[in-house]
Amino acid sequence: MKQSQSTTPQPDQTTKRPSAWATLARITTAALALLMLVTLLLLAAYLLISKPPATYHPKKLSPQQQQQALNELTKHMEVLYNNTNEMDPFVHVVDQQLLNRLLLLDEVQRFLKMLAPETQQFVQKPQIAIGQQTLRIMATARYQSVESVWTITLKGHIDAQGNLQLSLGSIKAGALALPDTVVRSQLERLLVALRTLPQRTNVKVQGLDDTQPYPQLYEMLAERLEQLLHTGQVTIEPVFPIDKNKNARVLALTIRQGHIELALQPMFAP
Repeated sequence: MKQSQSTTPQPDQTTKRPSAWATLARITTAALALLMLVTLLLLAAYLLISKPPATYHPKKLSPQQQQQALNELTKHMEVLYNNTNEMDPFVHVVDQQLLNRLLLLDEVQRFLKMLAPETQQFVQKPQIAIGQQTLRIMATARYQSVESVWTITLKGHIDAQGNLQLSLGSIKAGALALPDTVVRSQLERLLVALRTLPQRTNVKVQGLDDTQPYPQLYEMLAERLEQLLHTGQVTIEPVFPIDKNKNARVLALTIRQGHIELALQPMFAP
């Protein structure tokens, strides 16, 4: 008896290729998703950069307020001078509020503006926030058409040799930490600006004697900046002049909330 052979239908070997429209739709969807991701990342970066620190509240000072700040500085220096004349160790307190008023003086703003052509960045309205063993220097900076508040964090202490050491912490634009390449680039530009400033202007710093060698002052600042650039910290000589006959040595440095305490030892100038 012959067995009937059943034939199973063979599947269609031809697969349908996606149409050009379907391929284009997939590419467009992927491109839109990537564009959306980039947009969100840029938006997040912008929000981080544009977010100022909570402690940054600079206010424009009237001429009367500027004169009042200078008067406070004069009284401050008189106290320092009188205590030094006693020749006994004493503690001198530097107040954050006075520092911030002095940083908003017109002379300071003009000085910062003169650095702008070399640094390609206009810095204005600097302020300082003093915390526990930490100094935060803040300023509004415009860099490549983007304006944000830059914050430099420093930590200070007296080392075993008795020198004042300032160590560089983070540098942020808004709440966004800046890459080392950007930080190094800006510090190098600032270094050039300081070293060429005496050639471009005869700016003087209020409160210094008229015979003060300003090119040497700028060179000193440039040397400290170069040290910060290469080592991440600055060493400052702990002895500074009070007048022609007397100096003061910093024995201890205490950074507290809102002020700095300097333990000073008066000494005769060599």
